[in-house]
Parts: sequence; structure tokens; C-alpha cells
Amino acid sequence: MCTTAAASIAGMGMQLFGGIGAAKAQRDYHNANAEYLETMDQVNRQMNENAVDSVQRTAGMQASEVRIKGQSMTKSQKAAMASRGLSNGYTYQNILDDSIARSEMDAMAIQYNADVQSQNIRTSGKIQSAQYRAQAAGERAAGKIAYSSGLLSAGSQFANNFLSFGQTSMGMSGGNKTPANTTAGNTKFSFQMPTYTEWYNNRNRGGFTW
Repeated sequence: MCTTAAASIAGMGMQLFGGIGAAKAQRDYHNANAEYLETMDQVNRQMNENAVDSVQRTAGMQASEVRIKGQSMTKSQKAAMASRGLSNGYTYQNILDDSIARSEMDAMAIQYNADVQSQNIRTSGKIQSAQYRAQAAGERAAGKIAYSSGLLSAGSQFANNFLSFGQTSMGMSGGNKTPANTTAGNTKFSFQMPTYTEWYNNRNRGGFTW
């Protein structure tokens, strides 16, 4: 009987530890999802920074190319106008200034477009990063809830099982002991409070001293 009761209690203990293990597994699962989302956030931010650097680098090369072409064009214009004897005139300077201004405006337009594109990348990246962080926080919160709920469920199940076990004959046999037999048999004792007259008469005869 004792061996069976001990086995039942051990089984309930194993079930309790199993519930605790399941609660930890749920928490670890959600934490793993949170870590994945946080890693994706870091990757996303790095990719956005790389994209911005690429856009700015490309724009810088394009702007430099435009300026170089502008300088080359002005040199060609200078040579053409010099060959016609227009190297010192008002028109000569206006043409050169106009060519330089046009090439510079093209370079600035390229840089402006790159800045707009970079800003869009950063804004989109911030939004996506906020989503990743919110999802990661939600996963961690869900892990805590799952862990707490799992512990509560396992503890409640253990308490219910233990209470149910205690109400069975197997459980009650551990607490209700059979009275030991005595050689005196079923002796009954009784006591009756004496009246005042009995107490007074017996006291005078030495029967009651209290």
C-alpha cells in the first residue's frame, strides 16, 4: 500500500515537473522568436545604411562626371571661340558662365535626388525597425505570459491531483491509524459531579478533599 501511494505521489511530481518544463519551453520558443526579430532588425538597419551609402556614392560619381563634362565643354567652347576671335567678348563670357552653371545645376539635381532617395530609405527603415522591435517585445511578453500560465496550470493540476488522491482510500490509509488493542478490553469510564450535600457529607468523612 505504501509503495503504491509513493508511486502515485512520484507520478504527480513528475507531472508537475513536466508542466514546468513545458512552460519553460513555451517561454524559450517566444524568446527565440524575439531574438530572431531583433536580429532581423539589425540586419535591416545595416542594409538600409548600405543602401544609403550606395546611393550617395553613385550620386557623387554622377555629379563629378557631370562637372567634368561641363569643364570639358567649356574648354571646347573656349577653343572654338578663340579660333573665331571671340575670346575676349561679352558673349564669350556669357557662354562659358552658362555652360558652367548648367553643369553645376545638373550635378546639384543629381545630389538632391540622391538625398531624397536616402531620406526615403531611412524613413522606411525606421518604420520597419519599429515594427521588428514591437513584434520582438510582443514575443517576449507572450513568453512571460505563457511561462506564468504554464506554472499556474501545472501547480493547480498538481494540487487537484494531490487533493483527489488524499480523498481516496489509498490516500486516507496513510492518515487514519487503527487503534491498538489493549488487554483492558472495552472499559468505559464515567464521572458525575456530586451534589453539595454529597460533597459536604463526604468531606466531613474525609472522602473529598477538594
